Amino acid sequence: MRDLLEELECPVCREYMAPPISMCVSGHSVCKTCRRKLKKCRLCTKNFMKSRNLALEKLVGKMKYPCKYEAMGCTGLFSLERLASHQENCPRQAHRCPFEVLDSNTCSWEGTEDVVVDHMKTNHRDICGVLNRAGKYKTRLWDIEKGPLWYRAFFKQNDVFLWCTKLIENHVYSCLLYLGVKEEASSFTYKMTINKVDKTGSFMASHKTCPYPNNVDKIFQNCDCVIFHHDFVKQCVDAEKCVLAEIEVSRPVQQS
Repeated sequence: MRDLLEELECPVCREYMAPPISMCVSGHSVCKTCRRKLKKCRLCTKNFMKSRNLALEKLVGKMKYPCKYEAMGCTGLFSLERLASHQENCPRQAHRCPFEVLDSNTCSWEGTEDVVVDHMKTNHRDICGVLNRAGKYKTRLWDIEKGPLWYRAFFKQNDVFLWCTKLIENHVYSCLLYLGVKEEASSFTYKMTINKVDKTGSFMASHKTCPYPNNVDKIFQNCDCVIFHHDFVKQCVDAEKCVLAEIEVSRPVQQS
């Protein structure tokens, strides 16, 4: 089986070939992506024919292919049509530390999905927390005058969230990312509240949770998050130049 699968790899890019499969006059086959880039066959420098390798295309449709994360423990076999979508979401693929995605200088760890949370709790416990039963989490934001970026992770049962806040020009942007099934991220809503230190006022804003991984800078550029004006945030700074903030995460009950 392995020898046969090797014959179904494109000799140029080493990816599995999918229809249409082109041939040169010597009989060498290449995938459609490489065919668009090549004027002559890479193996023999002969011209390509207009006809396709129909026998090989028929065989491709009957084969089952291993995931590229097989060496990391994935044992599934998939049709070529399903292989790409599986590999995009394979639980055995290498995941970077979520904090490294937010801040490239944070952590170089990589591992499988099932140990990501253990890594975060063990190696980054100082920036991790737990939502209480009401779905709330209180913390003190950083001194925004010293650095533009602040982030935390918090957990509630099997749900994991990344809270990222950034000072950009005259506004403070804050978003919440959900580390779970991407399609479920928008079912969560987060509400962020900050208060003036003299207790004369407060500001609350809410938004839908975004899926992880995601480009946080793009989220902020698109204003797909909660936004506070810097002047107001400065009125909420305590004696240690930190802001007491509360975030509340809810998931509305679906009506049957």
